[in-house]
Amino acid sequence: SDLFPSHDMSAGQKKVSEALGQIQKISDSSDLYVDSRILAVILLQQEKRSKEALVYIEQAVVKKQSDPKLISMQASLFAEVGEISRATDAVKKLTELSPGQDKNFFMLGVYLDQADRKQEAEVAMRKAIEINPNNAAALNYLGYSLVERNENLLEAESLIRRALQQDKDNGYYLDSLAWLYYAKAIVTGK
Repeated sequence: SDLFPSHDMSAGQKKVSEALGQIQKISDSSDLYVDSRILAVILLQQEKRSKEALVYIEQAVVKKQSDPKLISMQASLFAEVGEISRATDAVKKLTELSPGQDKNFFMLGVYLDQADRKQEAEVAMRKAIEINPNNAAALNYLGYSLVERNENLLEAESLIRRALQQDKDNGYYLDSLAWLYYAKAIVTGK
């Protein structure tokens, strides 16, 4: 009975399943189709069901192939399910659709780095910084990457310090600076 939900599925999961059932009834010719797919994605993400959410976002992207918001959601979902190559491809499309958006190049750099494509990641991060010289996340990411590879430590320090100028108390940026000091000490023996 409804008073005692089964042990297999919580009341919340039942509501999501019911909502998804209704969403699936919406025809792809309906004006509500894309919005319904976005709603499905949100519901499924709350349930930590990213693989299922990916099906819905792909349906929406098929309908609106040049919608940056949808493509961004798709890229994030690809990354969540470990499909970094597909996430990278989606973000590349975003950079083509919106070449002046530093956040897209930052995201591209992160995914390329995760795919162990370090040089391409660096190019993307530099592009993000070129578009927005105050993109603290990109400044720090690139600076930290240089430190990790023990390359251009002077440039790395400059980048990290610029990130800290934007957000002086950011723990990640402070950690990058500490890591830089450690790397310099190893190199110089001091």
